[in-house]
Amino acid sequence: MLFISSTSLAQQCLDNGDGTVTDKGAGLMWQKATAGQMTWDAAMSYASGLSMGGHSDWRLPNIDEILGLYHSPCKSMMEC
Repeated sequence: MLFISSTSLAQQCLDNGDGTVTDKGAGLMWQKATAGQMTWDAAMSYASGLSMGGHSDWRLPNIDEILGLYHSPCKSMMEC
């Protein structure tokens, strides 16, 4: 289990205030709210049509990025 102090969390994890969260340690940004369960094709379409946080080049994470998100202390900032 990973423990991180609130100071370290604040330094690594950033709620961008625009519906996105950034893990500065991993260099990843993701949508704060979950989009719900969907098929792979629907998820690809959703991501490619997303415009959020000043970006319109959203994509699904690769396997290494998924693992990074899974282990990120910033995942606690997601809205389920």
